[in-house]
Amino acid sequence: MKLLNGTNIRHTLFEYPTGGHNIDGSSFSTAMQRTVEFYKARL
Repeated sequence: MKLLNGTNIRHTLFEYPTGGHNIDGSSFSTAMQRTVEFYKARL
Protein backbone atom coordinates (compact mmCIF):
# COMPACT_ATOMS: atom_id res chain seq x y z
CA MET A 1 0.00 0.00 0.00
CA LYS A 2 2.83 2.39 0.82
CA LEU A 3 4.18 1.99 -2.72
CA LEU A 4 0.79 2.77 -4.30
CA ASN A 5 0.31 5.80 -2.05
CA GLY A 6 3.45 7.28 -3.58
CA THR A 7 2.00 7.15 -7.12
CA ASN A 8 -0.81 8.79 -9.05
CA ILE A 9 -2.56 5.43 -9.41
CA ARG A 10 -6.09 5.56 -8.03
CA HIS A 11 -6.65 2.74 -5.56
CA THR A 12 -8.69 1.58 -2.59
CA LEU A 13 -7.80 -1.11 -0.08
CA PHE A 14 -10.49 -3.04 1.75
CA GLU A 15 -9.49 -5.39 4.54
CA TYR A 16 -11.83 -8.11 5.75
CA PRO A 17 -10.89 -9.10 9.30
CA THR A 18 -12.96 -12.30 9.29
CA GLY A 19 -11.90 -13.37 5.84
CA GLY A 20 -8.39 -14.71 6.15
CA HIS A 21 -7.01 -15.98 2.86
CA ASN A 22 -10.49 -17.16 1.84
CA ILE A 23 -13.20 -14.58 2.36
CA ASP A 24 -16.39 -16.07 3.78
CA GLY A 25 -19.60 -15.17 5.58
CA SER A 26 -20.67 -11.53 5.63
CA SER A 27 -17.20 -10.50 4.45
CA PHE A 28 -17.77 -12.48 1.26
CA SER A 29 -21.07 -10.73 0.58
CA THR A 30 -19.50 -7.32 1.12
CA ALA A 31 -16.51 -8.16 -1.08
CA MET A 32 -18.72 -9.42 -3.91
CA GLN A 33 -20.98 -6.36 -3.74
CA ARG A 34 -17.93 -4.10 -3.96
CA THR A 35 -16.62 -6.14 -6.89
CA VAL A 36 -19.91 -5.83 -8.78
CA GLU A 37 -20.04 -2.07 -8.11
CA PHE A 38 -16.46 -1.70 -9.36
CA TYR A 39 -17.17 -3.53 -12.62
CA LYS A 40 -20.44 -1.68 -13.22
CA ALA A 41 -18.68 1.65 -12.80
CA ARG A 42 -15.65 0.85 -14.94
CA LEU A 43 -16.69 -1.55 -17.68
